[in-house]
Amino acid sequence: MESTVANILKLKGFNGAKLIGGANGINNEVKNGFLMEVPDVFSYIEEKSLLVTTLYPIYKDEKAKDELIPKLASKNLSGICIKPQRYVPRIPEVMVEQANKLGFPLIKLPQGSNLSNLVNEILELSLNKHIGILKFRNFVNNKMMELFLKGEGLNTLIEEFSRIIDSPVILFDNDFNIKQTSENIKEKLVYLENKQLVNAENLQLVIDGTKIEQDNYIINRIKAGNNSFGYLMVVKCNREDESILVALNQASLLLASEFHKNRAILEKEKNYLNSFIREMLENNISSKTEAVNKAKSFGWELEFPQVIIDLKLLVQDEKIKRENYEKLIEEKTIENIISKEINIELRKIKLAHIDDSLVIFVNVGSFEYNKEILMNIAKIILNELKYMGKVGIGISKRIEKINELPLAYKEAKNGIEIGKTLNKDSFLIHYEDFRVINLIKEIKDIKLLKKYVNEKLGKLIEHDNTHDLSLMNTLKGVLDTNFNLQKTAKNMYIHYNTLRYRMEKLRELGINIDDGFEIGEIVLAYNIYIWFKSKGEM
Repeated sequence: MESTVANILKLKGFNGAKLIGGANGINNEVKNGFLMEVPDVFSYIEEKSLLVTTLYPIYKDEKAKDELIPKLASKNLSGICIKPQRYVPRIPEVMVEQANKLGFPLIKLPQGSNLSNLVNEILELSLNKHIGILKFRNFVNNKMMELFLKGEGLNTLIEEFSRIIDSPVILFDNDFNIKQTSENIKEKLVYLENKQLVNAENLQLVIDGTKIEQDNYIINRIKAGNNSFGYLMVVKCNREDESILVALNQASLLLASEFHKNRAILEKEKNYLNSFIREMLENNISSKTEAVNKAKSFGWELEFPQVIIDLKLLVQDEKIKRENYEKLIEEKTIENIISKEINIELRKIKLAHIDDSLVIFVNVGSFEYNKEILMNIAKIILNELKYMGKVGIGISKRIEKINELPLAYKEAKNGIEIGKTLNKDSFLIHYEDFRVINLIKEIKDIKLLKKYVNEKLGKLIEHDNTHDLSLMNTLKGVLDTNFNLQKTAKNMYIHYNTLRYRMEKLRELGINIDDGFEIGEIVLAYNIYIWFKSKGEM
């Protein structure tokens, strides 16, 4: 029997089903069937598929219901089967009108319909030339779908798949890091020999010292639409075994659904977390008890004192920046480094993506805190992220009370803005490093501040604007070393005599480092200049 919508309506499981719209598409070819388990079904469905649903994922979303059939038709699906009454009292009239207009079959299912069985019947009809393989696929589908619908996690799904096919199974992420193995090889040493040059076609897998040849494994991408979640591998099997191939594809689809569901849940939790943190940073939560109790719902042990670390990727490509932020969040790179270096539990660290940077809260009450400890951790983080380009890290002062969080966050953010002005490469900056700027910011007379900068540094600024040589960088260098010229020359990678020449030029431009009082005024003027420049006003 040809696999069309018309013939699917003749199947036993569709007894009592009624075509209520889109009759012009009755002869649409059907190659597959899908259950609608998540609202964003469009990322994993395939063209020429029949979607089976109760509308549960979107039954409260009128907009989503209004847009469902046009979107499915645009994806070249074969049609949709809806079982009403349990979650929606009736199939919306707008859906019927859309189905008729688009020639998109809309089938009303009777109350006794078993959706999983209907999907299986669709699959049986479309794959009737391979009935033996289909039965095995259905067996895999039923077993794993049962676990999926029960809410079982990846561990159970991987283990069940391995048991069904009687072969070891390995789950990789997109970078071919091994994330999980089935129990039958869990105690064995499993690794990739050629990880730096790896792709799905040239894996050199080693298990317990034995290299696994390509003929003895099958690997499949776990993908939903444009989203890739990693790879699923079956080891010690015949690559030509179609049953294994079909089972692997089915398992990959179900795992993609599991990843997609988990991502949706995490995204929702992340949004709630970000909203909660914004409320604290905007001083909308003043009760410590309220904040601590709410933080517990996110697995966060919020205790004081705290320190805020603001981390920003200072790259121009927004797509790359977003992907790197997502990678850091998903893999908990920052939290794991902090936890390891100061030996505190992950629940005492919380990271959120706020205003184009990662904001990290660290409970510093459980160890002997000092500035140097966090500065060293920040250096380790910068080294770990050097492949991501320029990175800025700002560290706040120690926070004793919840109402101090907004100011501390502002300090950490300001640190990055100041650091961007001072550094061409990645940098870290602590609140104490620019404390004088925080005082300067309290002065309201901007004209007075700019006049002071012009009096002390005006000739220097004018020189740098008209010459290639930046003497302001030389001034920064000597200020950083407390006027230790030998150390300055070393830090700037220039000859000592070159530095002496530049210092003479600074003197000619009114920078007198021989007068102690004058030095103090120059340092103040320089800090005012840096503050204005960080705001783009100088």
